Amino acid sequence: MARVRLEHVSKHYDDVTAVDDMNLDIGHGEFICFVGPSGCGKSTTMESIAGLTKPSEGEIHIGDREVTNLPPKDRGVAMVFQNIALFPHMDVYDNISFGLRLR
Repeated sequence: MARVRLEHVSKHYDDVTAVDDMNLDIGHGEFICFVGPSGCGKSTTMESIAGLTKPSEGEIHIGDREVTNLPPKDRGVAMVFQNIALFPHMDVYDNISFGLRLR
C-alpha cells in the first residue's frame, strides 16, 4: 500500500468535532490500527481516507497524490467494516484485499 498522509484534517458535524486537526503519516507497506473509545473519531478518520466522508478542513494524500476531493473509486483503497462485512473463512489480509482483487 502507498504512503498515506493526513495534514491538519478535521471533521465537524454541526456543533460536534469528530476529528480535530489530525496529522498522520503511514509509511508504504505499514499496517496500523486505530484504537480508542466510542466517538473518538476512528471511523470518521477511516471514512475520510477512503473517501466516504469529506473532511471539513485539511488534506489527505495517498502516494504522491492529494486525494481529499477525489471520489472513493479513484483512491485505490478499501475499507472493511467490522462484523457483518467480514468473511469468516478468510484471514485478515484476504478480507482487506477482497474488494481490491475484484477490481
